Amino acid sequence: MSTPIQVSPATNDLILSMDQTLAEVVKVTIPKSGIVPKVDAYFLADTTSSMRNAINAVKEGISDVLTQIGELGADVQFGVGEYKDFPAPDPDPSRHRYVFAHNHSLSANTAQIQAAVNAWTVTGGRDVPEAQFYALDKLAEAPGGEIGWRADSRRIIIWFGDAAGHDAICQQISNLSYDITEASVTAKLVAEKIKVLALSLESDGAPQGLDDDPAKNRSDYYSSSCGASVGTVGQGTRIAKATGGKIVQGVNAETITETIINELAAQITTIGNVSLVASGETAQFVSAIAPAEGYGPLSRNQDHEISFDVSWLGTVEATYEDQVFTGSLDVVADGEVIGGKPVTITVPLDEEIPVPRPEDRSGEHMLVHQVTGGYLHKNEQSPRLSSVGCSGRTFKSAKHSVNSS
Repeated sequence: MSTPIQVSPATNDLILSMDQTLAEVVKVTIPKSGIVPKVDAYFLADTTSSMRNAINAVKEGISDVLTQIGELGADVQFGVGEYKDFPAPDPDPSRHRYVFAHNHSLSANTAQIQAAVNAWTVTGGRDVPEAQFYALDKLAEAPGGEIGWRADSRRIIIWFGDAAGHDAICQQISNLSYDITEASVTAKLVAEKIKVLALSLESDGAPQGLDDDPAKNRSDYYSSSCGASVGTVGQGTRIAKATGGKIVQGVNAETITETIINELAAQITTIGNVSLVASGETAQFVSAIAPAEGYGPLSRNQDHEISFDVSWLGTVEATYEDQVFTGSLDVVADGEVIGGKPVTITVPLDEEIPVPRPEDRSGEHMLVHQVTGGYLHKNEQSPRLSSVGCSGRTFKSAKHSVNSS
């Protein structure tokens, strides 16, 4: 059982009047292996003919990948998919039969994942750029869908290919209701918090691999369907960077299995970012938390003590009674709440503000005695002041006023 995250001070019970400020240092202790990461890792492969040697190498090494990643002590599930290009199915039966195949949803059943990878078959197409943006668009879905992303997981696509992507993939060719572009795919991936780990291989037609020029070596079929390319050099690098991932250049069939293991392990054995976040009713009283960007990356294999400066500010006007607000300061690691502390803030009453007067059933005001809680209707005789306690406030009924001494 892992040691829990420690937060000091462990609680906050603050009193904050309007415009009052307080400063606090919150220390967070993250013990070695104190976070067991929940990771969804999806293998997305270019299975066109130029990738034949690399695909064969992944098939041979997938057992080692699954075994070694499984030994890291994380809660990991794997998924499998592949992409090719348009047109699909191609009129030529020796060419692509589909554009994207979701081979297996995210699962902890490694035997089924291995079988899905081993079922990959390479086919030839008509040009060099491929349809990876179509595949990434399909994968950029919310948790609970067909892909199987878990809501509280770190989501990673391990994408390997050797050519740039068609941009745009137009409605005419995809039969979708929208065009797919690098910008649209990137926005969807970021919105769904899916990180892309891109492994770029070289090919004869695309020496820069995933970062090659998508405008060159396009087929007449594609150009006549979608017009001129709007894509530019560097697609793989931009997508990896925008999603918080990484691109590895110069991968080949001899190194691809080792690269997958090393790069995926690095994603699992490090905490990408740890931040302190205010939540609940008390969040409105937090004027700043520094450092705002948090800390990271941090190794999971050592202890960490990090500090946050929290600035509190009274933002709620006082009334005739105390106001109590509850919330928390949450420790968030890679989007998941891993610890925190409860916060209670009291806004004290202002004794100069009179207590609202209740009404009787006739709608006429009654005299309220603050200490005894007694009521006087407007036509009733006032009690002797010497017979009850007084609080220093003035109360008024429809015809009476009582000035406390």
